[in-house]
Amino acid sequence: MDVAALQPYMVRTEQAGDSYTLHHRMIHAAVAEPHTVTLIVRGPALKDRFLVSDRETGRAWWQYGAAKESQDEAEQKRMSLTQINQVISDLAARDII
Repeated sequence: MDVAALQPYMVRTEQAGDSYTLHHRMIHAAVAEPHTVTLIVRGPALKDRFLVSDRETGRAWWQYGAAKESQDEAEQKRMSLTQINQVISDLAARDII
């Protein structure tokens, strides 16, 4: 897949408080303004893998779900309690929560 050749089908600008859903077959990208927060809630996985691409490098790769990753891979992705507390503190300092 030539990631650089992908063209947007739809472009949306979300405002504070907006929400939307995506079909599991959608290819999507999110670009956030500095000092903004996005909460992504994912339901049960319908596929064992999903495609990840980097437009800047042109690389694309399959990302596999938890059922296929090692304990070490899972640990590398998991946020520490310190990281979680820092995010909560940052959100509270900005009066987001």
